[in-house]
Amino acid sequence: MAFIKSTGLMDRRKMILTDEKQRSWLVQLSQRVHRFVITRGFQKFMKANGVQVGETYKFELIDNRTMRVVNML
Repeated sequence: MAFIKSTGLMDRRKMILTDEKQRSWLVQLSQRVHRFVITRGFQKFMKANGVQVGETYKFELIDNRTMRVVNML
């Protein structure tokens, strides 16, 4: 929650995920009790990148002031 609040994602609730090939997916954040989860669009991102449930991966948050862009590392 602290990260979401500090980045301004709590207010916008939408961001763009990009992969190493510079492909992009618009995803939505939804609040679930005391946490936020990536919802709409995330399954397509996972499928396109071969990400499996339970795998660990890292994102880098980039602020372009109009839409948050998150790169998968």
